[in-house]
Amino acid sequence: MLLAYYLVIAVAIAFIITGLVMVRRLKRIASGGTVGKTVNIILFLIAFFVVGYLVALYMPQFPLEVSLLVVSSVYLFGSIFVVLVLWLIQDLVQKVMQELEPKRHG
Repeated sequence: MLLAYYLVIAVAIAFIITGLVMVRRLKRIASGGTVGKTVNIILFLIAFFVVGYLVALYMPQFPLEVSLLVVSSVYLFGSIFVVLVLWLIQDLVQKVMQELEPKRHG
C-alpha cells in the first residue's frame, strides 16, 4: 500500500510541476492588471502545492498531528486556488462576452 502512496504522490508532483510551468507562461502573457495579480497569487499557490507534495513524500515518517496539519493546509489552499481560478475564468468570460455583444447586434 505504501508503494501505491508513493506512486500517486509522484504522479501528483509531475502534474503540479506541469501546472507551475503553465502558470509561468501565463504570467508572461498576462502580467498586469487584475488578471496579472490573480496569476501571481495562483503562481504562489501552485508553488505551495509543489512544496506540500514534496513534503508528502516524507509524511509516512511524520507524527500523525503533523501529517494532518500538512493535509489540512493543502485542502485550505486548494480551496482558495479553486475559487481564484473560477473567479478568473468568470471574469475573462464576462469580458469576452462584453466584447462579442456589440458585434452580434452591429
